Amino acid sequence: MRAPVLYKEASILIVSVNGEKWKQLLGSYGYERIITIHDTNILVELPNSCPDLLLLDIQTKWAGHTVWLSRIYNCYPDEYIPVIMAGEEKDEPYCLEALDKGVRDFIRMPIQEKDAMLRIRNALEIRWLNRAVQMQKRELEMCTHNMYKSQCELVRLLGNAAEYRDNDTGLHVTRMSRYTSCLGAAAGLPAIECELLLQASSLHDIGKIGIPDSILLKKGALTAEEWKIMQTHTIIGARILEGSSYRLLQLAETIALTHHEKWDGSGYPNRLKGDEIPLVGQLTAIGDVFDALTSDRPYKKAWTVQEARAEIIRGSGTHFNPDLVALFVDTFDELVSIKEQYNECLVTKVASV
Repeated sequence: MRAPVLYKEASILIVSVNGEKWKQLLGSYGYERIITIHDTNILVELPNSCPDLLLLDIQTKWAGHTVWLSRIYNCYPDEYIPVIMAGEEKDEPYCLEALDKGVRDFIRMPIQEKDAMLRIRNALEIRWLNRAVQMQKRELEMCTHNMYKSQCELVRLLGNAAEYRDNDTGLHVTRMSRYTSCLGAAAGLPAIECELLLQASSLHDIGKIGIPDSILLKKGALTAEEWKIMQTHTIIGARILEGSSYRLLQLAETIALTHHEKWDGSGYPNRLKGDEIPLVGQLTAIGDVFDALTSDRPYKKAWTVQEARAEIIRGSGTHFNPDLVALFVDTFDELVSIKEQYNECLVTKVASV
């Protein structure tokens, strides 16, 4: 019963005073990559590449072999390494402890060749199957990551496309989405949710592509009828994004619909009140208003960051969730740093050099 051709590539690490005998036996069955360590008390340097199987011939020195198990797992923490222990009948009391420490199988000494080789082959088969599963997992993670990157790129382009209609550089999207993500982190959202929020909030105004330029770019106060039309950008945006199976776009849909709702119920389009407004909508509202106040618009000049800070504090309990306003105050320096990093004038100056 020779080893399958594939298993000839298997690297087997043997820790045993009988290492040469094991090496000869395994060699006779076709195994070629065998490393032996004869003195179990010497902690020699382990090979750079992870062994596919560890064989421990305990020789009544189980305590020393627990050290080897710890070393092998510490040295290759991300690998599944099957461990087989070999011992005599008198060593069986160690078996349960060995299994608890990670040993997968037990070979009775003196060796019954067929039995021993079958156990070694089966252990290597499990190792190979585990490697195949891990490889498939990595490939799936890579595909998922690439798909997510593609979604993010699409979201960024869509957000910029909407913003370029009423903003020269599109940096409003960049800033407000970072403000929103920053506030989300301060609110205790997990890192992955903050990343999704960063991407999704950039589509908050995607519905503006359905608003006529005569209203969107008007330099002055809107009439009541024009304001009614402007408010529909929330509904338009949600309709553009609705129906997606992706979490990123689902969040974007929620944000597009709810980022103009107000804490006291006076917002639009559905006059939601308090925590009826999804948290992502509440967070985006603050990020959006802060950037709108501190940016030039066709109808106004930019406010200072301190003026905008005071205005948002005034809106606590009416426009905004008071708890989130408190977080806004706590993270204000970080928000100002984001604004400075993505300053319209600075970027325009650099681009013109």
